[in-house]
Amino acid sequence: MRNFHRKDTIQSFKYIRKAIEIDPKYAQAYVLASDIIDYEKRSEGREEAIEWINRGIAQNPRDSALYLTSAAMLAFTDEAAAVAKMEELRQQNPGFPVDLELGRMYYKIFDRGGSQEERTVSCEKAVNYYGKADLNDMTKADMGSYALCISYALQDHPELTDKWYELTTLGVRKFPEDIAMRKFLLYACRSCQKWEEGIAAANNYFSMVGGAKMSPQVIDFVHYCVCLRNVKRYDDALAQYEKAKSLEDCSDYWKKQVESQINNTIVEMATNHTKIGEYDKAFAIYDKFIAERKAAGQLDAYLMGMYARTFMDLAEEQNGAEKNATLQKACDVYDQMAEYFPDRQIFALNSKFLIMTGMDPDSEQGLAKPYAEKLISLILSQEDWSADLSKLHTAYSYLAYYYFIKSKYKDAISYCDKVLELNPGDTRAERIKEIAKKYARR
Repeated sequence: MRNFHRKDTIQSFKYIRKAIEIDPKYAQAYVLASDIIDYEKRSEGREEAIEWINRGIAQNPRDSALYLTSAAMLAFTDEAAAVAKMEELRQQNPGFPVDLELGRMYYKIFDRGGSQEERTVSCEKAVNYYGKADLNDMTKADMGSYALCISYALQDHPELTDKWYELTTLGVRKFPEDIAMRKFLLYACRSCQKWEEGIAAANNYFSMVGGAKMSPQVIDFVHYCVCLRNVKRYDDALAQYEKAKSLEDCSDYWKKQVESQINNTIVEMATNHTKIGEYDKAFAIYDKFIAERKAAGQLDAYLMGMYARTFMDLAEEQNGAEKNATLQKACDVYDQMAEYFPDRQIFALNSKFLIMTGMDPDSEQGLAKPYAEKLISLILSQEDWSADLSKLHTAYSYLAYYYFIKSKYKDAISYCDKVLELNPGDTRAERIKEIAKKYARR
């Protein structure tokens, strides 16, 4: 080995051969010979290196080092052959943790990269073999690798959730100083919906990260906040989301994600009240946060849309003038949305149009008429209005029917033609047009 380190491989092989003469079963001599050849010749010398290992196995078929070295080299080019070599070891030495070694092998293959499909396959194989191994035989590194592979595979294999929790719980118990395992436990608790345990895991993790002067990641706070929200600690969740936004590495992408989660938290708080009929408390929550976010320049259309939606939900439980007053409040919110978010004007106007059609279901009062006309004008003013065809169709249909019941048959026919231009198979428009033509001739 000393001569190898001095790059004198001729001398190295001289002593390797002497060692084999003394003890033909000495496995490390064959392993060192294969390592030297593999180091010097790389892929070109791999067959020669494996030949040395096979000579060693012939002399000492139970020594695990020979099989491990052979499998490690084969894994680069022929995974099936590497697995077969480890299965040979299992036959020769049944007590050896072959599955654990295969888990390690596939983790290394996963870790060295490749396409997403290749990594997914190697990750699943690593999880499979690690899953067969005894957790008590695993080192801290093994548990970390296993936990990482499960987290990668979890999206396609949700059945691994309980195994992930079992693994991370044991990992924290065996290696309480391992920060990475603390993080994985938080993630596993979130996946298993163990909210209180997840909160405790998060507190321990953040405490250790702070003590080690490390920086947590935004996703760590997101998992933590999900646990907090599920035990209705909304104020705490919102405070943690703000911490996440203040992290130096919080990219624009993650800021948008966190803002979305903040909105979801606010809506969740309000919805908990509407579910039990406490609409006043829900409106108070929206009023507070919309004002705060407006002042901070962080208001978005989603929050306002949910605010308006809450008025519409309340109106479903009301009648008469009271119902109409509530729906008008929803319209007021949509007006604000259109003012603050010009790109949402069509959505806001369409929402008001639908509200008015609900308030005047027979179209006798024509409450929705001005909104239908504005909606049509706004949609047609765009260079590309293909995304709003369904809204345009609905507005045309409304006006066709409105003018028909008001005996303005030429206008009704004109709007029926517009409906049929968008949807030639619209039987309602065809029928209205047919009848309107008859009346128009009188």
